[in-house]
Amino acid sequence: MPDQSSSAAPATVVLAGATGALGLLIAHHLRQRGATVRALIRPASIHKAEAESLRVQGAEVVAVDYNSLPDLTQACTGAACVVSAYRGCAILLWIRKRGCLMRP
Repeated sequence: MPDQSSSAAPATVVLAGATGALGLLIAHHLRQRGATVRALIRPASIHKAEAESLRVQGAEVVAVDYNSLPDLTQACTGAACVVSAYRGCAILLWIRKRGCLMRP
């Protein structure tokens, strides 16, 4: 059985829609459980109180254009999973195939 010691860094969870009410709640609970959170937000939200709250909690805050495949691919690189609390989440329905993210 693999060693489950805490010596390994926790896996990164990408959280889309992190500045909304649900996203903030998800980020809070993930951080309480020791998860590494990469919070995806719209560029216009980078200086808002919600983004600062995420930073204070220890989340990595990344501004992305949700309509940009390259932005989303880069933001999700190295993550163990993606959680979406993004309104209009159809944009975020991506399929992982051959090491790249693609629209379904």
